[in-house]
Amino acid sequence: MAERFERDAEAMGLELLAYLAFLEQCRLGRLDPKAQDAARFMVSKHGESLRKLAE
Repeated sequence: MAERFERDAEAMGLELLAYLAFLEQCRLGRLDPKAQDAARFMVSKHGESLRKLAE
């Protein structure tokens, strides 16, 4: 299970602890499905955005 969490965190572009915090917020109901999708999108584009800003 730990390996799966690590893979999922990496796929989202997050460190494991940040991914676990994200999952905890989802579990507590603090992020509705739209907010979850928005967070995933934002995190997945973070590296690309930083590269564009650096140009």
